[in-house]
Amino acid sequence: MKILVVSAHLDDFETGFGGLATKLVHAGHELVSVICVSDREEGVEGKPYREVRTQESRNAHAVLDLKPVILGYTEQRFSADPQARRAFQLLIADLKPGAVFAHWAMDVNPDHRAAAALTLEPCMQKGVNLEYFCFEVLSGPGRPQSLGYYPTHYVDIMRALE
Repeated sequence: MKILVVSAHLDDFETGFGGLATKLVHAGHELVSVICVSDREEGVEGKPYREVRTQESRNAHAVLDLKPVILGYTEQRFSADPQARRAFQLLIADLKPGAVFAHWAMDVNPDHRAAAALTLEPCMQKGVNLEYFCFEVLSGPGRPQSLGYYPTHYVDIMRALE
């Protein structure tokens, strides 16, 4: 099955979906990840944040022989405006996924909410036949960002390579 994963930030794919991505790839599914890039001003070891996180994300995806699609939106500055909505409609229509995974829409982070809205809308259009699932990321141990999130499906990622 062709699977699309949409995450708002470079690290959201790894932290919110990496274990399941590993299981899906090893089970023979085709995985496409779309990432809206964060663009912070802070640096890591003297390098621009975007440069460091982009390379880290590419390295993480390479473990699964994946190449992320980085859309280049700026952190805290993208929304479900008409231009972004149209871009997502075209992207999802072009990829023709059988299943989509995206952020839970009720989240404290505005980028997570926007990414969820941009992903959900084209998936709800008439004629789209696919499975839609949500994932969540945490701010830290015991600090969920998703509000009212009660998952119905659980995946044991401790044995991701089995």
